[in-house]
Amino acid sequence: MDYTEQEIVLRAVVDGQRVELAQGTGQPILQGDPVGALVLLANAQAPGYGGLRAGQFVTTGSCTGAVPVPGPCAVEADFGALGMVRLRFE
Repeated sequence: MDYTEQEIVLRAVVDGQRVELAQGTGQPILQGDPVGALVLLANAQAPGYGGLRAGQFVTTGSCTGAVPVPGPCAVEADFGALGMVRLRFE
């Protein structure tokens, strides 16, 4: 799968209404290679941090840039074939 071309859509549900906040692709992350960012992190092995461990979450950058959240709401990021992430801001 070409992660650089994967379309990402960020939406919020505010007062029952779905609002599109932003959209983008993986292209901006590490000059178009989001998996490369993870490889760099895994190989860095900074002293005192113990490296990557099973169960940890890693973010490699933003596909949409910083997006303001419109107050308390539910937010979902749709990564197409990669899946979806949902969270709620109270």
